[in-house]
Amino acid sequence: MYPILFRIGNTAVRTYTVLVDLGLLAGLALAYWLWHRRGQPLTVLLDAATCALIGGILGGRGAFVAMNWPYFSQVPKEIFAVWNGGVSFHGALVGGLLAVLLYTLAVSRPFWDLADAAALGLTLGALFSWFACLAAGCAYGAIGEGVLSIYAPDVFGSQAERFATQIVGIILSLITLGLLLLLVMLRKRAGVVFSAFLLLYFGGQFFLEFFRGDETIWLGPLRIAQVFDAGLALAGLALLLIVRRRPLPVPEEGENAEDEGAKEVEATITDEPAPTPADAAAATLAEEPASPLVGVEKAGVDQPESDSFLQR
Repeated sequence: MYPILFRIGNTAVRTYTVLVDLGLLAGLALAYWLWHRRGQPLTVLLDAATCALIGGILGGRGAFVAMNWPYFSQVPKEIFAVWNGGVSFHGALVGGLLAVLLYTLAVSRPFWDLADAAALGLTLGALFSWFACLAAGCAYGAIGEGVLSIYAPDVFGSQAERFATQIVGIILSLITLGLLLLLVMLRKRAGVVFSAFLLLYFGGQFFLEFFRGDETIWLGPLRIAQVFDAGLALAGLALLLIVRRRPLPVPEEGENAEDEGAKEVEATITDEPAPTPADAAAATLAEEPASPLVGVEKAGVDQPESDSFLQR
């Protein structure tokens, strides 16, 4: 609806680009918040984000080229022209996750903590992206009238009564983000937030795709994006069942597992053991007053030793 935010001379600054860039920054900030909450260093997050960016570009572009191979087979020189547009979100997600997984294996870092932080960042980034699509007219809905319909343009500028896919996408993103933050506050096991993200977000996108009006590739009755959405949602459900069986909970804020173990050991060492019956009896005898006879006997024994010493 507002494709151009403002102009600098003859250069148009597009609303879509500004909102997507803001979403990336906001998502990274939210990911850092969770990463810092779990007591992890910032440098690791930045390194992982760099790996995710490289893997996301490769995976997203590769998936887009594969889905449009009839075109790219005729112009192979445009396969690597990412600056012209054409990146699959699903491919970027899978490629970025694989890159982060390889990074964590190489440097022995917790993958699930990184995945949870990425889930929050991706959800917030998706929220900004839906606002960007609302402004630019992309991801528009199918033509039709109803309660959830709005008079809006498509990406080509054609105005019509359409299903409000962008607004519904914003609502679904907000609900997903709220539920993920709730899981963070409840301090669930590492990996639960990421698994719930896959299940909630892509499960919602699967049903939202039925009301999209933009062109795409179809596989039978389903759009190609729906196939990927269903696969990622099912993967999230499977991962959720797996990570819930993990024995170790997420550490408290600013703590790690080693700190918890050290505290338990320290508490065990400082605790005084319970007195035994023998200790109690010895304490009772020590509190009883000494008998006068005992003092005399001690004096009789010690005195000759003193005298003999003086005589020598």
